[in-house]
Amino acid sequence: MQLWMQMHDLRDAAETTYQVTKRNTDALLMQQQQRTNALTTDSAKPRPLRSYSQPFQFGGVVGLRPGRAMSTMAKPQQS
Repeated sequence: MQLWMQMHDLRDAAETTYQVTKRNTDALLMQQQQRTNALTTDSAKPRPLRSYSQPFQFGGVVGLRPGRAMSTMAKPQQS
């Protein structure tokens, strides 16, 4: 009986933690969305997006170094 009560208490604690975490996450996402909407309506020109193109390795983890994206343009064919 005691084990059943402990399991029930643990389940209740986990459910409460989940509900609080979900509520906090939803609130933070809503705030972030509102800030994003405010920034996009307030600014005349959008900030440039950072592109990642050059791979690097640091501490055994491979990542991408910020920089200009490399692109090639096809040469027009002469007839």
